[in-house]
Amino acid sequence: MTTKHESTAHGDELLPGMDVGGYVVHSKLGEGGMGIVYRAQHPNIGKRVAIKVLGPVFCRDPEVVARFEQEARLVNEIHHPNIVDIFQLGVLKDGRKFLVMELLEGESLSARIERGRIPVPEAVEILDGVADALIATHEKGIIHRDLKSDNIFLVNARGRVQVKLLDFGLAKLSGNDPRAVTKTKTGIVVGTPHYMSPEQIRGKSADARTDVYSLGILSYKMLVAELPWDGLPTDLLIHHLKTPPPNIGDKVPETPPALSAMVQRMMGKEPEQRPTLPELRAFFGDLRVGRPTGAVAWAASSQPMAAQPSTAGMPGIPPTGGIGAGTGGMAAHQGAPAPATGGKPAPWVYALIVLGVLASAGIAFAVVHALKG
Repeated sequence: MTTKHESTAHGDELLPGMDVGGYVVHSKLGEGGMGIVYRAQHPNIGKRVAIKVLGPVFCRDPEVVARFEQEARLVNEIHHPNIVDIFQLGVLKDGRKFLVMELLEGESLSARIERGRIPVPEAVEILDGVADALIATHEKGIIHRDLKSDNIFLVNARGRVQVKLLDFGLAKLSGNDPRAVTKTKTGIVVGTPHYMSPEQIRGKSADARTDVYSLGILSYKMLVAELPWDGLPTDLLIHHLKTPPPNIGDKVPETPPALSAMVQRMMGKEPEQRPTLPELRAFFGDLRVGRPTGAVAWAASSQPMAAQPSTAGMPGIPPTGGIGAGTGGMAAHQGAPAPATGGKPAPWVYALIVLGVLASAGIAFAVVHALKG
């Protein structure tokens, strides 16, 4: 017999048998920096779900609560098979917010990488799924801003891996977008330091190209089984701003040169150096069937990137254009500038860079640890 109650006999944890939003709690799935996730099931129809409960301290922060609620609305608006589904938003009797979500059976991308680097064919399938999800996200005028291996889940779907993009808690909407319940103040830096783009670090407005940069970092991690750069937040800040993107081929020689070149391009310091997401999907398709790709030409070329069609007026895309947020029909670039190289600056130069960026941003990092769903 199921007991329906919502009191928390053991601190802030829900107990098996509790009723939450019409679902019966079975067990705890995991715990993150902002709350706890539980496995639950509908008592009548048997539907299995995950329930994500925001921690008490975060429930007292209006901005965190607003982002938690915004996540549910944005995910349902995108409604893409490669993005985790959210069914319900509610409040426990003690005031804590919760989401009822699709229950995912499989493993996080982080867990997969811990077992070793991912072979190229498998990595291309995963990256293509993430790119597809991001295209759908950008078409709705939404920038994820926290793309990382912890926020990607791999589901075994009938013998093949299906990608699920998670956690839109840091997603950005235009300040003029009526859906935006919060607005990141100019100069405030949000994100995960290992994956942040140079423009995020500088506290500048993020657009679709910001997610492409993070996807480049993720690509490197998948193919090499380590991040391109590590260290303290200040060390990472300098690397993202000044260090040329490393070549995967130097670590894993059997990597196709075209793929190594494309990952470097994704990590371009300037947003206009990076490929569009439709271009990436076409590239991944070429890799699957062994067709020649534009990445080889790019790697060998020192010519400036070709001008791109204007994207003025397209949803979620700034008028400066050229980021291709999933509208399709844009030709692949024939060339792009290679990453800058040169001698290592003296330590005092690094110090000036750090001080300058921190002074302009007002703070070092407002790093938000997203709850793993």
